[in-house]
Amino acid sequence: MEVIKALEELRQHLESTRQFLGITVGLNKEECAVMLRKLHALLPEEIRQAAQIRDEAQRVLNTAKQEAETIENRARIEAQHVLDAARKEGEQALQRARMEQERMLNENEILRIAKAEADKTRAAAETEANRLRREADQYAHDVLTKLENVVSRVLGTVEKGRSELQRSLKPQDAAALPTDGEQ
Repeated sequence: MEVIKALEELRQHLESTRQFLGITVGLNKEECAVMLRKLHALLPEEIRQAAQIRDEAQRVLNTAKQEAETIENRARIEAQHVLDAARKEGEQALQRARMEQERMLNENEILRIAKAEADKTRAAAETEANRLRREADQYAHDVLTKLENVVSRVLGTVEKGRSELQRSLKPQDAAALPTDGEQ
């Protein structure tokens, strides 16, 4: 890579200088300036590429977070609608059972039958409400699992990009890169 070559030239130039009584001898200011301009000209494209990769990863992550929030909100709304419908259906069934029970209070045998039907209807309504709650919970779980998969793929892409960038650099360049804690 030209950047590494230019850095090596600059290092050799700086190491070949000598000091005498606090004065640096053999250091050509113009040569150093030319080498620095050369390094400056070589670095921006690589830095831009790394910045583009970072920006794209951040954009993908932000998009995934927004999608996750949207999906989670939709799941909550849907779960609430399902629960509300189940409650309403259960309440209606319970109300019907109570009305039927009151109507049959006068007849002993009919009262027993009505009570059994009301209990059966109430139990069926509670069973149905529980089933609908479980389905809503499962739906929310499935949505969150999908979201987790999307975020995992995004993280994998980011890690792959970082790994490819790391492999393209020589060991002395890799040491110059900031670590996760330095960012």
